[in-house]
Amino acid sequence: MGDPRIPCYENEAGKEGAMATSELPRDFLEPDSSMNLQSLGSDFHIPDEAKRLTRPTKKQITRNIEEIAREIDMNLETSQYLLIINPSDTLRTYFLNSRVGGVRLTIDDHNILLRIMPGDQHESVLSAFTIRFQDAMTTAGLPAQNRRWRPTGSSLRRGVYCGKEPDFSMVPIPHILSTSVSIWPSLVIEVGMSQSHSSLKRDAQWWFENSSHNTRLVLLFNIHKDPFWVDVELWMAPTGTRPGLPTRQNAIPDSDHPGEFIPREELGPLSVSQALRVTDGAVSQVNGQGLDISLDYELLMREGRPTGQEDIVITEEMLQWICEEVPSSSG
Repeated sequence: MGDPRIPCYENEAGKEGAMATSELPRDFLEPDSSMNLQSLGSDFHIPDEAKRLTRPTKKQITRNIEEIAREIDMNLETSQYLLIINPSDTLRTYFLNSRVGGVRLTIDDHNILLRIMPGDQHESVLSAFTIRFQDAMTTAGLPAQNRRWRPTGSSLRRGVYCGKEPDFSMVPIPHILSTSVSIWPSLVIEVGMSQSHSSLKRDAQWWFENSSHNTRLVLLFNIHKDPFWVDVELWMAPTGTRPGLPTRQNAIPDSDHPGEFIPREELGPLSVSQALRVTDGAVSQVNGQGLDISLDYELLMREGRPTGQEDIVITEEMLQWICEEVPSSSG
């Protein structure tokens, strides 16, 4: 029997093998525009361990997703990634306009990279975080009902070279007189499964660079299953003001101004402001200070800090609850 998260059923034409989708299409930055992305100098990163399929059918993709999901749930050493090489136009259109359960999407003109979610543990971390994040925002005087921000979930964001889905994101709602308005999220959450540090850094860098640094905070949860622990890292947008002549060699594209570039010299290095490890009932410090995750108000809300306004804090107790181990459903 197939994985219940990604059922295989008969499609409208009566053919077996269509993948389950939600009713609503993905939320694009420009809903009416086509996905015409460049490939030269692409930041579409393909993990070495990704399983590869060339021009597969939907049924072949479904079977491979189910197989990878089962291996993850059984704690087997496997890759989360499935690369679809040179997909048909029909298949690309399908992924661009449908939401496939249990996967996250990165897509350009030539490839589709699927990241298969690590089962119940991934959903538990993500669901618990969304609850505790709302609690932290309320504690900081920013409850959701005040309409100062809105969760944007895993909405696909279209970068210069490829489109990418986060696990969770939020966009601050600017003041009516604000001159700083962007539909890119200020905070992105990525939940990985035993990912390398370099892979996690590339995830963070993609969001900073493609959003023209409107994304200011990336919070990474890296789940390890045997033995179980979760590494939590808060990455902050690079800072620095050193001038440099923008060229294709020493700059990144400015997603808000097509054809223009931002000098890399102005960006500074990526930085991890906090790194923590959560094990069964304990949080330990790896880098930074303290055992709480502190989200800077000005970076999160993209505005100056009002008098008396505190940062948004994901406490040590919240992290323990977010990162609790979930027994495998396959056991």
